[in-house]
Amino acid sequence: NRNVLKNDAIVNLSEREKNQNVQRKKFYNRSSASFVTAIIAIVIGIIAFAFGLSALIVALLVRATVDSNLASNSTSSSSSGSSGTLSAACSAYTTIDDPTRSISASGYALGCDNTAPFSNQSIGVWIRFIGTGGSTLPLSSPGMNLCGSTGTGWYAGTMPSSTGQITNGTACFTWYSGVCRASVSIRVANCDSFYIYFLPPAPICMARYCTI
Repeated sequence: NRNVLKNDAIVNLSEREKNQNVQRKKFYNRSSASFVTAIIAIVIGIIAFAFGLSALIVALLVRATVDSNLASNSTSSSSSGSSGTLSAACSAYTTIDDPTRSISASGYALGCDNTAPFSNQSIGVWIRFIGTGGSTLPLSSPGMNLCGSTGTGWYAGTMPSSTGQITNGTACFTWYSGVCRASVSIRVANCDSFYIYFLPPAPICMARYCTI
């Protein structure tokens, strides 16, 4: 009986040692997993910080470049105006003398600026308006059914104030309830004693550029 009890005690001790070993392994495994997780989190944090810092640096560089370009454009524009240097377009343009383009002329449905000199111009052509019809585009909507057409074109932009200066703007076309129902991008050049306009074909028909 003593031998049996002794053997049972040895078996129980062995089982306890096994259980303790298992518990130690579980603890070590959990500790290792927690350590690896912490390392991964730190690495991810470092990478995220690096990407964020890189994005910030790129944004600052882009902003600095844009500001530099704007300053450069502003400087070149003002110097061009003050020097009085004429644009090459001031000696290479198409002249239009058309009294029916005046905002005081009545409109009719067949007038549309998709014919010469606009018909073969996929982008635009430099135009100088002369004569009794007027020499510039109106700076506000004249209303509809005028200027020899149904839709009326006017300039929604700023005129260049200095000789040789060219400004970019928008030509709007008044069409029924829309003051600017359709529009195109245009340019205006100050040629000292007159203005010229870089005009594409009308975006809708029937519509024409009006003059005053």
